[in-house]
Amino acid sequence: MEIKEHIINLPKHIYTGYGILDNFRNYLQTLNLPQPFLVITGPVIHQEIFSKRIEEHIKDFKYEVVIVNKSDLSEAEKVEDIARQKGIKTILGVGGLSLIHI
Repeated sequence: MEIKEHIINLPKHIYTGYGILDNFRNYLQTLNLPQPFLVITGPVIHQEIFSKRIEEHIKDFKYEVVIVNKSDLSEAEKVEDIARQKGIKTILGVGGLSLIHI
C-alpha cells in the first residue's frame, strides 16, 4: 500500500510524499506561518518543480527564493544573510529530501 503523504511532526514540520505539491498552499495556510517566507531550493528543483508547480499557487504570499548549490556552511551563511537583510520570518525548504540538516 502506497502512502500518499507523510507528515513528521518535530520541532520543525517536514511534509513528504506524493501529493505534497498540490497541497503546498494549504499547508502554508494551515500552519499559519509568519510572512515573509524565504524558500530555499536547489537549481533543479527550482527549475523543474518550484517555478512550474508551486510559484503560481503562492503568488499572493510574501516570499523570496534562494537557490543553493550545495549543502555546506558557506551556503548556510548566504541564506542567513539574505534572511536577515530581507526581514524573513519563516524559512521553507523545497527539495527532494536527499539532504536534510536541522
